[in-house]
Amino acid sequence: MLVSQIMTTDPASCTASANLEHALYAMLERDCGFVPVVTDDGRVAGVVTDRDICVAIALHQTLPCRMRVGDVMSQPVFSCRDDDTVLTALGRMTRHAVRRLPAVDSQGSLVGVLSLNDVALATHHPGGPTESDVAETLRAMCAHRIVEPSLA
Repeated sequence: MLVSQIMTTDPASCTASANLEHALYAMLERDCGFVPVVTDDGRVAGVVTDRDICVAIALHQTLPCRMRVGDVMSQPVFSCRDDDTVLTALGRMTRHAVRRLPAVDSQGSLVGVLSLNDVALATHHPGGPTESDVAETLRAMCAHRIVEPSLA
């Protein structure tokens, strides 16, 4: 099964120059916690999560309309191709401990988002991932990581 068969095909996105309020509204409208950050030509430059935004607002004690997405977005970007197999994408999620991947085409332009939810819902499709594939990926993601706090 290919990523293109189960990914969300019209994802919300924003630019690095957008403010965090814009990204939050995009997440609210789409009922998601992740927005790819794209360049003017549609290439993925980063991602911003609801957690990234909450942490930035708390640390800087400012309003989301006063902060730019580019200042809090996560980089490097871990993505998948729309013509990758779902198992290849699951491997990337596992290696990088991420639940969502921007899906890009052969030119690197955003064409969708693949989430672990998409993969879990595809377990009943012929040729789709197994429940065991999903469980192993989730288990790897849930392992506690030690993160050094930044004083920036």
